[in-house]
Amino acid sequence: MEVRVSPGALDLYRGLVAGGSLPPGSTVAAFHKTPNGAPGSIYAMTRLPTGSWEFVATEPDGTLLGRGPLAACASCHDDAPADPLFGPPRAPGPSNSARN
Repeated sequence: MEVRVSPGALDLYRGLVAGGSLPPGSTVAAFHKTPNGAPGSIYAMTRLPTGSWEFVATEPDGTLLGRGPLAACASCHDDAPADPLFGPPRAPGPSNSARN
């Protein structure tokens, strides 16, 4: 999956921590790939002026699957640690195999 973030929110997203948030107008999109590497569904969320998020789901060709307060999206993102975002991948910590 490749995650893209609107330019005005990119630095905030990169520094996202629990309890952090992105401003209205921020968009985060996840471009999924199938197991063989072909383009998969695209999922995006945009912060509305009200503070809530609008979700959008499309096929790889852009065909709209759903838009709005999509329950399937919200139910997962409600468990995210930050605004309800999971944030960028972090560098892995020391592995157990590195310990003596």
